[in-house]
Amino acid sequence: GIAVPAYYARLGDRAPGQLSRAISGWGLYLDGDPERALPPCAQCHGPRGRGVGHAYPRLAAQPAEYVSAQLHAFRQSQRRNDPQDVMGSIARKLTPAEIEAVAVYVAGLP
Repeated sequence: GIAVPAYYARLGDRAPGQLSRAISGWGLYLDGDPERALPPCAQCHGPRGRGVGHAYPRLAAQPAEYVSAQLHAFRQSQRRNDPQDVMGSIARKLTPAEIEAVAVYVAGLP
């Protein structure tokens, strides 16, 4: 569809490192990593990051720094407001580089 070209057009003014992180984050966001039992973010937050109800907040267009900080907080068990540690268990499977990639990707979603 036209969503992918539009997404990359918005990324055009970003540094090359951010673009490669966004591409990596795109894969994790939409597909996860089945080998590590890492579900895709889109499974709960929606394919466009618009959120699903109150339990799964909107991620689209959130600042990358904010999303990264929240994922790191979940990863380090500093944030524990997720039912049954769902986000904590997911964040602990992500490397710091993967957290940055997902954060850059969702920041670029409309």
